[in-house]
Amino acid sequence: MEDKKYSLTLSDIKMLIGLGANAVCEENELDYKPSEIVTSIAADIYRKVENHLTGICRFSEEEITGYELILSFLDLMTGEK
Repeated sequence: MEDKKYSLTLSDIKMLIGLGANAVCEENELDYKPSEIVTSIAADIYRKVENHLTGICRFSEEEITGYELILSFLDLMTGEK
């Protein structure tokens, strides 16, 4: 799978995370309380992404490197790369 670059605003990212959360709730036919939890988690994810991109609270190099190593391993195991 090719790594594509996208140009997104923070508003675009917020919208996509919100729409993704809403779709997950609908696909899983979640009631109000579980939907509220998913929406809350989606909002927290957006804040983490926003803080990283704006430099307020960036993810550490160790976290990024660890994520990339795990993703490379999973890609190798699934034959995606």
